[in-house]
Amino acid sequence: MKNRFLIGFLMVLLIVTMFPVTQSSAESKNTSGQEIDKKEYQVSFRKVDSWEGHINGEITIKNIGDFMIKDWQLEMDFDGKIENIWNASVVSYDDRIVLSNDGWNRDIAVGGEVNFGFVASIRENNTVPCNMHLQTDEINCLNSKEIFNKEELEELKEEIANLQIEDNPYEDSESFAIKNLCDVKKKLPGYNPRTKGTILITTDKYKGVLDSGHAAIVYDHNSVVEAMGDDGIISGKNNWVKSKKEFYSCVPRKLNVDQMGRTANYCHNQIGKKYNYNFFDIDTRKAFYCSHLVYASYIDLYKINLNTDKFKTPLGNPIHPYEILSNSKMMVVSHVKDGYRV
Repeated sequence: MKNRFLIGFLMVLLIVTMFPVTQSSAESKNTSGQEIDKKEYQVSFRKVDSWEGHINGEITIKNIGDFMIKDWQLEMDFDGKIENIWNASVVSYDDRIVLSNDGWNRDIAVGGEVNFGFVASIRENNTVPCNMHLQTDEINCLNSKEIFNKEELEELKEEIANLQIEDNPYEDSESFAIKNLCDVKKKLPGYNPRTKGTILITTDKYKGVLDSGHAAIVYDHNSVVEAMGDDGIISGKNNWVKSKKEFYSCVPRKLNVDQMGRTANYCHNQIGKKYNYNFFDIDTRKAFYCSHLVYASYIDLYKINLNTDKFKTPLGNPIHPYEILSNSKMMVVSHVKDGYRV
């Protein structure tokens, strides 16, 4: 009898050891911390402290995407009542809790993060927020007008208009012949620069993302490489005399014609990549905006920085096409307006 009882006890013990009791699915959601990854951001919760009927928690939102997150709001499920919150505010307690930024931390730059804390009353000690996500998965970008101040752009434009047009040491023989042929006329027609690597800058109110100004780089006699909004990096037509009301051509002071050609090759190799709507992020190479593309070719190949501090802020140092023209490392070699050279 004792042997039977002992055998039965050992069998029960063996089953319990092989198949341990687990938490229910509902309980498994209530952990001391939770991390949720989305395509463009990561939300995580950390329990800082807890006491009878209360919890002190911290939530962090990190931008792991390619574009700035603007004016964030966070939704979450939470079976508790927030009594105190800092660095954020409670917007609503409807089906889900909605939290909003505190104004000063409304935007999250690429690679950046914001965190806020709260104290809440809870019914169960293991209750924490879950199913956290931003109200919209659409990640916004700052409007170019907010970054590139109109008054400062006008100052730059006036400065550029007063720059001396210098002789182009890189001009190919065909373009040089066109230029000399026109010298006998009173009003000299403009021509499309053909030297590979020549940088083109227009002051037109551009139809793309930037309110004014656009940059491209000459790849060959017929094409340029440029960044065009939703189209991303493309090969465009080298016909700026007809397509632009006004544009400048500039070339580097310290590179030879072969090195200039390599900058064009660099830009050409980026064709097919996305447009970079985060103007502050000039370090990314996953996407580009127009002047950012030109900047990247020079800084990556030759450590030549074409940027200035004109529009620098704590969020970053974006580069406008006008800054390339005004940079002392470049020389302006042509200015065309209404189809004629200025």
